[in-house]
Amino acid sequence: MEDIREVVRFLTGITGEGAVYEDRKVSVGLFDLFPTEDGVVIRSALFPGVLPHILFMRRGREAVWILRFYSPDGAAVPHKPILKEMGDDWLRTTFSSLLGSGYIVRFSDEGERVGDVDTLIGRIKHPALEPDRFAYLEVIGTTSEPADLVRVMVDMRKAYAKVYPRREGFLRHLIAEMDAGGYERLEGEWQVMDTRWGKLLAAREVGGESYGIFLLKPDYTGRLPRFRTDRRMANAPFVSGTVPDYAGDYVFLGYASDIGRIRKTLESLDEGTAVITVPDDLSPEEEEVMDVLYRYGSAVLMGPPGTGKTHVARRVAERMAGREGRNWILIQASPSLRYEEFVEGLRPVRGEGGVAFEVVEGPFLRMVRKAQSNPEDRFVVILDEMNRGNLPAILGNLLYALEYRGKPVLLPYSGSPLVLPENLFFIGTLNERDVSTLQMDQAILRRFPVIFFEPDEDALVRYLEGKGWSRDEIGWAVAIFRRLNEVLKGSVGHAYLFADSPQDLRMKLRYFIAPLLRLRLGRSLEEVLEGIL
Repeated sequence: MEDIREVVRFLTGITGEGAVYEDRKVSVGLFDLFPTEDGVVIRSALFPGVLPHILFMRRGREAVWILRFYSPDGAAVPHKPILKEMGDDWLRTTFSSLLGSGYIVRFSDEGERVGDVDTLIGRIKHPALEPDRFAYLEVIGTTSEPADLVRVMVDMRKAYAKVYPRREGFLRHLIAEMDAGGYERLEGEWQVMDTRWGKLLAAREVGGESYGIFLLKPDYTGRLPRFRTDRRMANAPFVSGTVPDYAGDYVFLGYASDIGRIRKTLESLDEGTAVITVPDDLSPEEEEVMDVLYRYGSAVLMGPPGTGKTHVARRVAERMAGREGRNWILIQASPSLRYEEFVEGLRPVRGEGGVAFEVVEGPFLRMVRKAQSNPEDRFVVILDEMNRGNLPAILGNLLYALEYRGKPVLLPYSGSPLVLPENLFFIGTLNERDVSTLQMDQAILRRFPVIFFEPDEDALVRYLEGKGWSRDEIGWAVAIFRRLNEVLKGSVGHAYLFADSPQDLRMKLRYFIAPLLRLRLGRSLEEVLEGIL
């Protein structure tokens, strides 16, 4: 009891709010305090399922305060999305300050301390590379005045309060659309709904406003992607998204933006039906990529920017494998990415006898292990913007393994043989207009089947029609598209001109196309599009 009194004194002192005692908790302003076996948990009274919490505990006579970015029971990580969406400047300032004040920042599941802020930000922003390691991030301090930790909670609460009304409104609309008889855990991030088809889960993909719709624990099989969530891995339907406190089988039905088709899919199910029938909604490009992958195991999508290479790669991966982060990952190539980070390398560890080195598997090799352990499932690795990296340095002996499936290669650090399983597929995207592409080793390209993506006027027209543009407005956009590709020699993809309205397109021309024209041609937007604007 003394512990909770100490925490109450601290919070009332820094907030100026009085304490309200109830049977099982104490409230101090916008904070709720709960006694536990370990000590005292401090949670935000607003959005407790989204924001982090602080644990106060004692180790002997020492008072310890721990800011944790996961659930108190360790089963799920609903706080992860908002941390990922905080700006880089805030993350750098906040964690630099905490480290400079003597706090320990670590991944508790790994027991690994983090001292490099840039590395930490990379893991927060791009958890698909190491989805399970980011899940259990915590900040530890042995101080009697942990105001810095409370400030982090307050900052994140303010940030979330700004976006909450919009997301709550969307989910309430979704509840009405799905005729839900009840719902759980409405906190603007994810929603479990009771419907006549069973429980449906809506989970938001972090970084955007896309909500995936999932059917929980289905008793049937079908063509839709199906996977099992693992509570300990803390991976949700979107690896970068919110995490429900559910473990079990899920079926991905589609995105909330296509709610009409999802309803038709569900309504087509008669009671007791054993199979879900799904309309074939793959585009011709997606069908071609899937066909090549099933034939050869890998494919490179090549074309100028804005032609939909990455979008198609992600769509194909979702349809083939189902679950991002667990069954498929996207890794962006860069000049700093090497074989040691991508496949396998050495990491220094401190032991009793000094510093030693241990072999660490990269994201590609971890996906290989998953594919080997789950031969009935499919797994996909996407290497995006291959032209930005040094491919021989990234892939190494994987070039041989990708070309000759079933034949072993020797891993250089562990010394163990590697045979790529047939259920692991590799997709690369390549910007052919990048100067570095011309210097790419032809021995690399000849090992991959290449599918070309070109600027597509028809795709632009279909998109604008779907947005409700008039015939004259579409004609204006097409004229711009043709002129840009004339002066830039076919290097402006149709997605560059995807816009919700003519005004939106004018903004994109100003902020995206104008700099391109200045850098490539030394000409202004007005000069190039004279008579069209």
